[in-house]
Amino acid sequence: MITNATLLTKEVSEQLIDAGLDCLWISLDGATPESYVDVRLGAALPEVLANLGAFRESRRTRSPSAFFSNYNLKPRIGIAFVAMKRNIADLPALLRLANRLGAHRFLMTNVLPYTEELHHEALYLRALDSGIYRRSGRGHRLEVPKIDANALPPEAVHQMMITEHPLTLDQRVMEIGCGWGLLGIFCAMRFAAEVLLTDADEWVFPYAMTHARLNHVSVQTQHVAFERITNRALREHDILVGADICFWPELGTALRRLIARALSLGTKRILLADPGRVSFMELANHCQYHYGAKLIACQASTRTGSSGHILMVEQPACG
Repeated sequence: MITNATLLTKEVSEQLIDAGLDCLWISLDGATPESYVDVRLGAALPEVLANLGAFRESRRTRSPSAFFSNYNLKPRIGIAFVAMKRNIADLPALLRLANRLGAHRFLMTNVLPYTEELHHEALYLRALDSGIYRRSGRGHRLEVPKIDANALPPEAVHQMMITEHPLTLDQRVMEIGCGWGLLGIFCAMRFAAEVLLTDADEWVFPYAMTHARLNHVSVQTQHVAFERITNRALREHDILVGADICFWPELGTALRRLIARALSLGTKRILLADPGRVSFMELANHCQYHYGAKLIACQASTRTGSSGHILMVEQPACG
């Protein structure tokens, strides 16, 4: 079922929940009241969000057995976004809003230009004559249409990349060379991950734990260098993450060995970020050759214009 949620009263919400609806799609074509009303004439975003908040509360109270598992509550929430030139800049904020609303799926479509005005709003007209939707290779969280690359703001590309490669909830994540632990803390906040922060420098942990407390998440810490991470610890974690940890050739050697051990012990995915140092690029080349790893270039949208790469290594496909 799809709705703009303007008439999603508490009574209607309870009826939908009791009827056993699987998924409720909400049309959201803007992330701010101004952009929303520009597309959805006669509708107000604050009213829609208030109705959604009441819907989520009704869903929780009428499913007490799932109190600690909101992601599995039904009806699940899907967000439908019609992309146009006038609202495409809202995409990053809208993806963040969908995440806060606990949306299970996000569907982005091109506008159907049935008027001359809408014809000029279309982002990729050829998509009307070809396969429109591209389903994410991981789960069904994000579906996007074909769109001219230069039509998307950089923030949207980055946010979509995160959504295209999400961690499923309740994964066991180890951050290696954690420093102040921001990457692991993000995983705990965003994906309810069980996080272990590791570093060879024990003095970083007071700072990491302060960040965790400020962000209201719980993490564990371990003082250990790459080469001393035990096989047992690797078996107990699904994902390894690290940022800016390959700044010496010796660290590249240690990381190659760690990645090989982790994959042999069943680690599902390894994500490493770096500004693009020579030692990191050599590590990336090694992983691409041996494991079919992906190297993704990134450009920050801040005034500094920082750039870098994300190396994604996954279990090699069988057969």
